[in-house]
Amino acid sequence: MSYFLDSNVLIGYVFRNADIWGDPANVVVEDEEENNSSTVVWSECFGSSEGGRCNTIQKKISREFRRAIAKLNSGLSDEQLLMFARDENWRIWSILKSIFDEYKGYSSVLLIKLIRDVQRRYDKDYIDRFNKLKETVTIHKRDKPYLEIRNLLEEFIDDWDDIQIILDAHYVGSLSKNIILITGDYNHIVPNKELICTHTSLLDVKGLGDYRAKTAI
Repeated sequence: MSYFLDSNVLIGYVFRNADIWGDPANVVVEDEEENNSSTVVWSECFGSSEGGRCNTIQKKISREFRRAIAKLNSGLSDEQLLMFARDENWRIWSILKSIFDEYKGYSSVLLIKLIRDVQRRYDKDYIDRFNKLKETVTIHKRDKPYLEIRNLLEEFIDDWDDIQIILDAHYVGSLSKNIILITGDYNHIVPNKELICTHTSLLDVKGLGDYRAKTAI
């Protein structure tokens, strides 16, 4: 059995502590099954002149760390900062909470130092996880349009990008038996798993939520 990883898995893995799919993605990537993806998925995450979605997310996270430090410097308490970060839907909210819970009652000067230390470790972890993906995920380039399957999928799925991902996974499945598409897309892909598996080479389609129960591993 092998996996085809959608972008949610790759993004969740590199941003483990700042993404809703972080822990399930870590379970998927780190288990013993073979990991596959496609040039389309990889480009969405890491490609293009702007570096893809991951570059955008990483800039947002760096900005959040800087704003957290600035707000502590301006006199906000740790509780007030957590409330602000939650209301603004910051990706680093859970990171800040873990720091403030462990060092409750400490001065803002120490908290700022801790946040800076955590940011440095987080940046290094991001690079390490990106390099791990490059080493462990086999990237495939589909060279067939699969027009018949595409036309069928278009009757049920109105997202062009999702259809391309399914076709990429089908291509990988045609090269190797027992491919499972793993995705965080519960709008178009997971609800149509029966249709997808019936008309493609895929053994199964699984949502990342299926792996939440295993996050204690």
